[in-house]
Amino acid sequence: FFKSQNSYTPKNIITAWGKSRKRNLKRWRNHFLPIRRLSASSSSSTEPRREASRSAALPRAEEPPRSEARRPALRYAPPLPPLPPLPHQLLGSALGLLLVFRTNAAYDRFWEARKQWGVVTSECRALAGHAVTFMTPQQALPLLSLTAAFPVVVKSYLRGERDSRRLKALLAPSEVLALDAVVNQPQYVLARLRQLAQAARQVGVSEKEREVLLKSVGVLGECVSTCERIYNTPIPLSYSRHT
Repeated sequence: FFKSQNSYTPKNIITAWGKSRKRNLKRWRNHFLPIRRLSASSSSSTEPRREASRSAALPRAEEPPRSEARRPALRYAPPLPPLPPLPHQLLGSALGLLLVFRTNAAYDRFWEARKQWGVVTSECRALAGHAVTFMTPQQALPLLSLTAAFPVVVKSYLRGERDSRRLKALLAPSEVLALDAVVNQPQYVLARLRQLAQAARQVGVSEKEREVLLKSVGVLGECVSTCERIYNTPIPLSYSRHT
């Protein structure tokens, strides 16, 4: 705004500021004037459209709208008769009792089988410990191998399977072939354990020690019988028919 250094006086500064302010106001006015005109024209043009849409939305008194004329008449089903709650209450109580009986029976079966499997584990450990205590390691090796294979044989028998791969890792080839030839594998293993316990007399095992070994073998036989009873006795049909 100033051409020389001497022009920097308060009066010249105020005059220059006023001129620049007027120039800026004129520039902003020219910028916003077309926008205002455009918005005014758009608002004026949309008002008739809104009025037309409102009038079209209102149904006429002379004739129904086209959508109403083309729409088929709705058919409503008659209301259902009121049902008494007594049958539902009686059936709910009976079903609740059946569910309770079935749940209790299933849990009893599960818990009894779990206890028997715990007995199998403890007796196998006790039999292996007695064999190592009463015999030398070389003499107790066949009995230890059959004891380790007994839980595998029982599990496969109850599931209806034949796990020859694990048996080959635990038993001698002759024992594996003999197991494959029989149907009830747990009973064969128990018979072999009794034979080895009786033959322990030749290696210096006393009569009392042999009775301890045979007692453990007898407990294992009882566990197998209990597991077979649980497996072959399903839940009664009267409990499982309606649940």
